[in-house]
Amino acid sequence: MLDPAALQSGVRLAASASILLTGPVVAAADAILDGLSGPDALGGGGTPERTSNPATGTADGYEY
Repeated sequence: MLDPAALQSGVRLAASASILLTGPVVAAADAILDGLSGPDALGGGGTPERTSNPATGTADGYEY
């Protein structure tokens, strides 16, 4: 039968190794997906967003 202390240290070692191995993979995937879904991704984002400023009474450069 395994010693509980040895089993606990083995689990800690496995958890640490999995964090060290998966962390960079997750960060790289996040960066790739962020790049793919950005405003200029895949040719999109050709038109600027419509903006309004209630404090000055303007919308897209026109006064109202």
